[in-house]
Amino acid sequence: MDGFREYSGNWMIAGCKNSVIPDHIVAITSGALHRCPGMTTIRLPESVKYLSNPWFEMDDLESLYISKNVSYISGINQGCHKLRSVEVDPANPTFRSQDNLVISRNTAILMGGALNNGKLVVPEGVRAISQSCFTRCDSLKSLELPSTLDSIAANAFYYCYNLTEVVSHNLNPKPFNANAFHVLRNDSNWRTEFNPKAKLYVPTGTIELYKATEGWKEFYSIEERDMPSSINTTLKTQPTTTKFYSIGGQQLSSAKKGLNIVNEGNGRVKKVLVK
Repeated sequence: MDGFREYSGNWMIAGCKNSVIPDHIVAITSGALHRCPGMTTIRLPESVKYLSNPWFEMDDLESLYISKNVSYISGINQGCHKLRSVEVDPANPTFRSQDNLVISRNTAILMGGALNNGKLVVPEGVRAISQSCFTRCDSLKSLELPSTLDSIAANAFYYCYNLTEVVSHNLNPKPFNANAFHVLRNDSNWRTEFNPKAKLYVPTGTIELYKATEGWKEFYSIEERDMPSSINTTLKTQPTTTKFYSIGGQQLSSAKKGLNIVNEGNGRVKKVLVK
């Protein structure tokens, strides 16, 4: 297929490697960029506000740039095995990027992102992992979870067949829906089971807690391991100095006459009109 199709003028529902996303598109719908062989880079125009599982099984996607007005994301890495770079416009008030991961500013929810040589290290400070964010991520082999994690949403690591190691630093594990780690059974018929390959490693002295907690107790193998109480990679705080951006996203040395975007350095971003 060449080009793209639209619905109601501003909803992109299908595209291909030669598609240039027009700057009036507001939403990219589920499966709009399904497969799309040869498409290696996606740079979203500033008009885009909503992403709903748009790049499903894009085997060639390597780089993703999320523009400043995106306020809703559902699914970033669903079968995108070559994805290595994910960046969010620093002027985006809803999401931020760290180590090629996308994290919500106010709620510290991991929305998805890219792996590092088959490994995903979720930074300390992240509170939750969103639904379906790493579904069908066959390249995921090792997962490290922070001590701050409270929630793993449904299907978060669904169909991750090659995931063999899960390391949790949480001393007080919270329950989660076990289908977050489900894969298809060998007997097919679309029945699923908890990933039988994944081994869980937990802090020394906590194994009985994990074995008694919903979700965690489904791991076939749970072992204790001496480990730091937290992951070395921590959620980066916002800059302590205020930064100014033009309405077009260009960083300024100070506020200029007209409309400015102000990053206050504490996670708050607002628009300010200077007369």
